[in-house]
Amino acid sequence: MRHSSFEQTLSPERLRHAAVGYGSDGQPIAGKRHRYPEMAAAGLWTTPSDLALFFIEIARARAGQSSPALQEIAIQMTSKVIGTSDADDGDGVGLGVFLFQRHGAEFFGHAGADEGFQANAVVSLDGGRGIVLMANSNNGFRIFPEIERAVFAAYGWPGAEPVRARVALAPARLDGLSGQYRFGAIDTDVAMQDGKILARLPFEPAVELVPIAADRLIHSGNGSELRIVAPGAFELTRRGAPTRTVSRASEAERHPLFALEDGRFDEAAAAWRKRLQAAPEAAAEEEREANRLGYRLIAGDPVKAVEVMRLIATVFPESTNAHHSLGEAYVRQGNTEGAIASYERALAVVDADRQIPDAEKGQWRDHASAQLAKLRAPR
Repeated sequence: MRHSSFEQTLSPERLRHAAVGYGSDGQPIAGKRHRYPEMAAAGLWTTPSDLALFFIEIARARAGQSSPALQEIAIQMTSKVIGTSDADDGDGVGLGVFLFQRHGAEFFGHAGADEGFQANAVVSLDGGRGIVLMANSNNGFRIFPEIERAVFAAYGWPGAEPVRARVALAPARLDGLSGQYRFGAIDTDVAMQDGKILARLPFEPAVELVPIAADRLIHSGNGSELRIVAPGAFELTRRGAPTRTVSRASEAERHPLFALEDGRFDEAAAAWRKRLQAAPEAAAEEEREANRLGYRLIAGDPVKAVEVMRLIATVFPESTNAHHSLGEAYVRQGNTEGAIASYERALAVVDADRQIPDAEKGQWRDHASAQLAKLRAPR
């Protein structure tokens, strides 16, 4: 891969600043950045320019153009090997990249983060367009969507968001919207603040629901559209899923992760078990979504990530993945004893875990054993 001239475009002082990671509290990380034992992915370093060159060469090779990358490999990388949902929406996972659609246009790319640094790459599958974003803070993902939307709109790329104008909603429309709604597997809290309608998942910053018509809102984070059909009820339309009506949940139905956020661990665990007894078919999806939340926290706030992962492992004690994830959170927190106990528990339950195909259980055992060997190695 060619070297970019990115380093030469910045002054030495700006380069020193860019190489420092900043945590969620806005303070620089002691020692500038963490050193992780694994090389991929947390230990690999690059610049936006060089990462863009990497994706450009994959796209060129895929199109049969001159490139150091092989066309066969590029096609394999950008072909779906795992789907992300039952909907036939084009989303999925290739070899090392994610595949997704934006308003009918097809893209591939990858996002990533470790403490103090976040990045995202979005590349058109066949059109020669793309953007790479990097931030030396834990808040990059909060601004990346806005930057992406602005770039797509400025260049008129396929997949750009349609232009929508904000409108003012009558007070009568706003009345009764506050509450918890099951937009996904985990409830979203909707509240009014300073004249804005804000939606928030537990442990995450609020995102505005922007009014674009007298009865329609746009989720500024993921682009979902919500139509107000009654006080406390929305018709939700999101990419890759059928339109459905979502009603406000009662306080008793509020997701247990909100109780955990308030520091009530035992109450959260008991409420989640009761919730799953009433709807056992939702268990797998709720575990997956909570696990994703834990991983979004793990780089920026490992203490909170441990609490989320510990709750998942408590509610789903026979889940190998839950104990693996908790082990990783403990590693990030620096709790070697907790990490060892979690990986040991993962090994103990993997054989009986019905969520893991028998053909894949060996990989889970190998990974847990490798992590335990690292953790137990003399320092």
